[in-house]
Amino acid sequence: MKEGEQRRVVCFMQPNFTDVLKRKAETEQKVFSVTTFDDCDTFHVRVECIDKSIQREPEKRVAFKLFKELPQPTELQQIASSLVNSLADLNEPQIAILFSEDDHVRAYVRPNSDKPVEQATVLCQPSTSQLYSRSRGILESSLLKDRRVAVVGLGSGGSHVVIELAKAGVGKFTLVDYDRIELQNIIRHICGLTDLGRLKTNAMRDRILEKNPFAEVKELGIPALYGSCAVRAAGGQVVRVRPNVGPCFSCIYVDAAMEAIQEEMSSFHQAREAQPPYVGDDEVEATIQVGLSSDIVPIANMLVKLALVELCRGKDSALATLEKDLEASFYMWANRREQQYAGYTADSFHRFDEPGILRWYPMRSERRPDCKICQNMEGSAENREFFLLLKDYIHMSIFLLIQMSVNVTLLRTPGGLNIHG
Repeated sequence: MKEGEQRRVVCFMQPNFTDVLKRKAETEQKVFSVTTFDDCDTFHVRVECIDKSIQREPEKRVAFKLFKELPQPTELQQIASSLVNSLADLNEPQIAILFSEDDHVRAYVRPNSDKPVEQATVLCQPSTSQLYSRSRGILESSLLKDRRVAVVGLGSGGSHVVIELAKAGVGKFTLVDYDRIELQNIIRHICGLTDLGRLKTNAMRDRILEKNPFAEVKELGIPALYGSCAVRAAGGQVVRVRPNVGPCFSCIYVDAAMEAIQEEMSSFHQAREAQPPYVGDDEVEATIQVGLSSDIVPIANMLVKLALVELCRGKDSALATLEKDLEASFYMWANRREQQYAGYTADSFHRFDEPGILRWYPMRSERRPDCKICQNMEGSAENREFFLLLKDYIHMSIFLLIQMSVNVTLLRTPGGLNIHG
């Protein structure tokens, strides 16, 4: 390598990479997969053990050797060269991995068959504490690693919420969405062109694991947060329901004295289903009015903030003060003075004595004594037992419904709480 040149980088993409290499079961064989990036500058390496009875071609890309202690650098270079030469002929980059019993690792790359091996920089997948080291003192990852979050709807808002919660350290997710990544999603979505055509649940699962490889993607819990955007994301609102603690969804909307905002139509399929059969496709197309990503993100960020407050409730964290600051059940946001926000005055952004754009407005609500839903939840022995069983689980769980519409009804059934859009 010439002076001043940067080393190539070999990344081990599993937390237990060297542990897998150390396994010495006679019935197993090691199989490597190597992904190359940036003109053979960076290599992502994975390894798995499979049964020896499975017929495979001889390994061509990676060779390895375990030492009690690593030899001196000059000797390592010679050993690496010998290991690479033992591989099948291949005019592509080949890798030698040398490591000790105490997990000191060196990697060497031969760019092609005409060049000598050269030492590479090794990046191992970090531990959880290393992964979230930049959050220490503000939000300890240990507070969130066992918390469960379910996100229903993985569009431009829901995908942003999922990633921010994964970056904050939430350890367990349930993802729900029937849709696939389409071309019209790309400009606003966390996922990109490489995910085109994939189910949103699968694509977002991979995005979570890219941020937190220790995360689990499964299971469901409560309380519930509801996020919604108006047509063209002119504004939005966030609702929080904490069962048996505050008002239910019905209480909040009666107090808010408002009707459901018109649903955003973001795809032809969605718009077609919302229109009668006699409405032509051209007219259906005209109803598709999506919002800008920058107008959706404020609502998604508020959902993230409230989710973190709920997940850390009662714990010793820097977010504890937000339990009082963000105690309302209903929050409204306006991006522009149109639709239901058209009555805002032109200079409202510069004033604080009347509603204005780009500000959150909370509304506190209490449980209504005449609310039939709350009465039914309290009065039924079955319901009381249901929530008593969940008492401890509620404090460790949260259910996010990221529905970018707000035509939602909440029904109590013998099986629990059903949420319908």
